[in-house]
Amino acid sequence: MRTDLDLDILRTYVGDHLAGSRAGIETAERCADGSEGELETYLRSFIGELEGESAALRTTLDRFDTSPPITRQIATSASAVANVVREALAGEYTSLHRLEDLETLCVGVWGKRLLWSTLLLVAKADPRLADLPYDELADQAERQERDLLSWRDRAASEALGVPEREAI
Repeated sequence: MRTDLDLDILRTYVGDHLAGSRAGIETAERCADGSEGELETYLRSFIGELEGESAALRTTLDRFDTSPPITRQIATSASAVANVVREALAGEYTSLHRLEDLETLCVGVWGKRLLWSTLLLVAKADPRLADLPYDELADQAERQERDLLSWRDRAASEALGVPEREAI
């Protein structure tokens, strides 16, 4: 079934999320670099998932004949912004930085859950996207959200010096 999708809006929407994905990767890398143990291991795996999600977004754009240079410009712009933020935070990576980065990642994952929900609707309306795994990516984002909220609670306890809550 072919629809009258507004491809300009769809390209912008997906492109904005692709830029957010790049910023999320930068944030997760900074947090992983400033962490150790289980959190660092989790974040390294999370970064791999984010990279796979970025690839799915690029594939989505490619299905609508979006030229690669536009996609690269979006990702490059987001990366440049993230690097400016990283430079502003130069110095020791503190427990407060970890808390803020984990909260940023939680907000980003929530937005990503909304993205996959929207793309599931679009895929039902346009066969060019029917074979992309948006349902699996939505499930993955739901799991990521639970995991990150748990890590965020631990980071809040550490940063603020309060006892961790019982099982979340």
